[in-house]
Amino acid sequence: MPAEPEPPRRRRPWSTSGWLLLVLLVVFAFGLIASRPPSPPDQGPPTGDVLAAQNAVDALVHPGPHPDALAKLPKDFTALSGVTPGAMTARDGTVRAVHTDGGCSTPWGDDNTKWDYAVPCKAHDLGYDLLRYADRKGHPLGPQAREALDDRLSYDMHHACDLNPMNSAFTCRVVASLYSAGLVVNSWHQRWGPPVGDPIGPMVAGVLVIGCLLVFRLRGWLRAR
Repeated sequence: MPAEPEPPRRRRPWSTSGWLLLVLLVVFAFGLIASRPPSPPDQGPPTGDVLAAQNAVDALVHPGPHPDALAKLPKDFTALSGVTPGAMTARDGTVRAVHTDGGCSTPWGDDNTKWDYAVPCKAHDLGYDLLRYADRKGHPLGPQAREALDDRLSYDMHHACDLNPMNSAFTCRVVASLYSAGLVVNSWHQRWGPPVGDPIGPMVAGVLVIGCLLVFRLRGWLRAR
C-alpha cells in the first residue's frame, strides 16, 4: 500500500518580535540617514592658520621619532580651542602629539581597553580638535583630513594587537574592528566634516518610541487578519 503523501509544510508567520526588530531597524536607518547634515561647501585651498592646522593633521597621520605636529600647530590653537597639547610615546616607538586629556571615546565614557589604545586615541583627539579649529576659523578642512585621521587610528588599534596582544590577539582585533566601524559610521553620518556632538541619545530614544508605536499598530493589524 503506497504511503500517503506528506501534507505541504506551512510557512510560519513572523512573530511579533520579528516585526518589532524589522520596524525598529528600518526606522533607525531612516532616522540616521535623514539626520545627516549638509556637506560643507568647498572653500578652496586653506591659507594662514587653517593651512597650519592642515599641516599639523598631515604630521599626525605620519608619525615618527619626533612629535612634529606640535611645531606645526597654529599659534592661537590653544587659545581658541582650550586644548593644551603634549607628546607621548606610542607602543610602536613613535612619538605622537596628543590631546593629553583625551582617550578612546565610547557611549560609556573613555575606554582605552586592556590592549592600551590610549596614545593613538589621544593623537586622534588632537586631530579632531584641529578639524574643529579650522571650522571655527571659517574654513573647514576637506573630508580627506578626517578620513586620514580615522584610518590612522584604525591602523594603530589593529597594530596594537600585534605589539601588545595580552594573550587575546583575536579578541583585540575584534574590539579594534568595532571601534573602527564606530568611527566610520560616525564620520559618515557627519559627512566627514568637522566633528560635532550628535544628540545620539535623544535620537535613539525617539526612534524607539516611534518604532514601538508602529509595532503596536502593526500587531493589531496582524491580529485582525
